[in-house]
Amino acid sequence: MADLGSLSPVELIALIRELQRQIEELRRENEELRRWQGRSAAPFSKGARKENPKPPGRKAGEGLFLRREDPAEETGEAIAVVVDTQCCPDCGGALEPGGTEMASITDLVEMPRPVVRRYEVEVCRCQQCGRKVRGQHADIAADQCGATAHRLGPR
Repeated sequence: MADLGSLSPVELIALIRELQRQIEELRRENEELRRWQGRSAAPFSKGARKENPKPPGRKAGEGLFLRREDPAEETGEAIAVVVDTQCCPDCGGALEPGGTEMASITDLVEMPRPVVRRYEVEVCRCQQCGRKVRGQHADIAADQCGATAHRLGPR
């Protein structure tokens, strides 16, 4: 940008008009951003619609419709479920074997609960010197008292 002192009055007026146009544009943009700032959800309209939008959803005839496979796990158990009647419940006719269908349930293991062991440590005071004497246990550290009374175990 040239030194403002070297510009003619006509050039200065043109520069002022250009700066005023930029200021107005920035003010409009600032106002629009302030309006958007208060919204927690998208507005109903996001501007102009597309001229020829595609219809929603999967196109007919596309994609495979397959049965979802069971998770491959060695820990699963197979349970045979048999028909408990020898005749049709609707008409009473005889039944013949027609194959088997698979159904499965995957159950997640419950989270292990922590085991908390509380030790009631006896504390005595010497009658002669006044010193505290605490009970001792193999699981409890010698300095495990007061604010450091609770500790996590090895697991």
